[in-house]
Amino acid sequence: MKPIKIYNDSNRFTVDWTINTLCTYKCSYCHPSLHSGKNVFKDKETDKKTVLQFLTRLRDQIKGRPVHMWIGGGEPTISPVFETIIDFLDENGWHMHLNTNCTRSMDWWEEYAKKIYKVTVSYHPEGTDTLIFDKVEYISSQTNIGVFTLMYPPLWDNAVSAYYRFKNMERVTIAPSRVFRREIIGNNDISYDYTEEQLQWLQDHSEVIFRDGVKPENPNNRYGTTFVEYNDGTVKPLDEVEFTNSRKNKFAGWDCTMGVNHLFINKDWDIAESACTTAKFFSNVATFTELPKKNVICASEYCMCTADVMIPKQKHDSLFNKVY
Repeated sequence: MKPIKIYNDSNRFTVDWTINTLCTYKCSYCHPSLHSGKNVFKDKETDKKTVLQFLTRLRDQIKGRPVHMWIGGGEPTISPVFETIIDFLDENGWHMHLNTNCTRSMDWWEEYAKKIYKVTVSYHPEGTDTLIFDKVEYISSQTNIGVFTLMYPPLWDNAVSAYYRFKNMERVTIAPSRVFRREIIGNNDISYDYTEEQLQWLQDHSEVIFRDGVKPENPNNRYGTTFVEYNDGTVKPLDEVEFTNSRKNKFAGWDCTMGVNHLFINKDWDIAESACTTAKFFSNVATFTELPKKNVICASEYCMCTADVMIPKQKHDSLFNKVY
């Protein structure tokens, strides 16, 4: 049984945007370039007009389709145009999925948390924000939230204590995260050393604890379900993580709808169809005019990003120009 098609039932459009490379933390396990970067572009007023022009042109071309936008950094909430993006998405019924370290003030979260569909917080034990527990509790009363606790070995006890504090919050999805040595670029797969006791704790607590959030999905902006169809006619919901881990993510030669159904925007706001090696940068937030109109034949051996695995695609027979 082999996969021949991946599709979703909502006709959604997704965007993955790294809005900046500037972070409010300077964690020892991150490379300096990951926390001493920059915000873009020119100035707050010019950038606001640029972002609104981009989002408006995007909205006009996707014509009422569901839109889900993932925003990351750096620390994206300190971007001068971040509130502009939040307000536009909220006004148009689109869903924002935000990755943040939660360092903005409680006053800021009281104004904006309710406009975000899902907040994913990374808890860093080296951080000095003593109000983060109050913020997470408050955000959980306004919208959907999850916390990944960085289990940094030198501050193990602090990390464990934080994990259990978040776990006791009834509306917060929670999971621990092993820490890798990102202070040296190119060593992203090398883990810090953990004791046998710590490794056992990680194994015992590795499962994500999912909690229902308070903010329902906009019925007119459904994310929907992604399915995989096999060559024997079987159709199943797609588990993109399992698909990647088990190396079923080999789509070379397939028709992929990257660009048509998905965009990737990098730290310089350059726009590509996706994050994979087949994708090409074709525009920029400042110069964007229109979306690609044709599917792309995948040239990558493996689709390594789970977000890219979920992009609708199907096996292609170039000789007979038909889909199996």
